[in-house]
Amino acid sequence: MGMDTADTYDAASDDEFDQALNYEPGSGALPQSIHWDAPEYTHHERGRDWYWGLGIGVVAFSGIGIYLHDALFAALIIIGAIAVVIYAMRTPNMMSVELGIRGIKMNNQLYPYVTLDSYWVTPREHNRKIIIRSRKKLMPWIVIPVPDDADEHMVREFLLKHVREEQHDEPLVDVLMDRLRF
Repeated sequence: MGMDTADTYDAASDDEFDQALNYEPGSGALPQSIHWDAPEYTHHERGRDWYWGLGIGVVAFSGIGIYLHDALFAALIIIGAIAVVIYAMRTPNMMSVELGIRGIKMNNQLYPYVTLDSYWVTPREHNRKIIIRSRKKLMPWIVIPVPDDADEHMVREFLLKHVREEQHDEPLVDVLMDRLRF
């Protein structure tokens, strides 16, 4: 992707940026924005066992629906399973993430800092994420993947200028999706 200006940080050019601004954690020499591209979710390869498990679950729950004379429930299970299979075969799209002066922008959606309550960067080597608690009732959690080559200290210091840092656990839905390899 490359850098547009000296005030923009692109995670793909980490070394280049460090040399240009001589960034050191705690030095205060932060760029005006930080940008990276990341897949929208972690793609898991699913083997035959995963599909067999799904099929057995569909047959079991559809059978329960039919046994209880609830054809609508059985039909919804089958339609839901078809949607799950289609979604499971899909590869994740790349999304553009920018931490800017006004807020966090993911693709074309801007989340202004005034609507964000707090954030946490998960301390993992792989599959790092920024977990943000929003003040919005309908979308209380925003989870943003962070590439392995991004400077965690810079991301943390940049966000700390705009939002308070508070330790958050990953939302239960995301944990379940990871466990189900979805």
